[in-house]
Amino acid sequence: MLKKTTVNFLLVLSFISCTTSKNIKNPPFSIVKATYINWYGGQEGVSGIRTEIEIADLKEKIDFKYLYFKNKKEALITLTKKGIVLTSNINTSTRQTSLQMHRDPKKEYGNSLPISKTKFPFELKENEAIISYTLNKKEYFYKLELKKGKNLFYP
Repeated sequence: MLKKTTVNFLLVLSFISCTTSKNIKNPPFSIVKATYINWYGGQEGVSGIRTEIEIADLKEKIDFKYLYFKNKKEALITLTKKGIVLTSNINTSTRQTSLQMHRDPKKEYGNSLPISKTKFPFELKENEAIISYTLNKKEYFYKLELKKGKNLFYP
C-alpha cells in the first residue's frame, strides 16, 4: 500500500513539474540583442516600458505572440525593415482616469476596461522575460535576459 501511494505521489509530482516548466525550449532562432527602456510622459503618472528584441537565424515560419516581462503580458509586434525586430510597449502608468457613466452607451466611449487580477504564470528575475510563439500550431516559450537602456523622458 505504501509503495502504491509513493508511486502515485511521484507520478503526480512529475505531471506538476511538467506543467510548471511551461514548455520552455531552445528556439529555432537566435537573439542578437534584447533591450528595454523605461519611458516617462510629459504628465505625472504617465509611463511605460519599450522593449526591442532583434532576431536572427530564423529557421522556420514562427508566429511571435506575447512578451511576459515585469509581471505584465503584452502582444509582440514584428517589424521586418532591418531584419526581424520584436517590439512591445508595456503601459505602467499610474494616472487615474475617471469613468464616464451615461444612460446612452455611446456616451461611455473611451472608458478603459477593468484590469483583471490574474496570477502571472512565470517567476522571473528583474531583467528576465519570456517570449511566446507558435510553430506548427503548437505554443512554445523561451526565456531571455533584457539589458536596460537609458530612461527616456518626453516633454
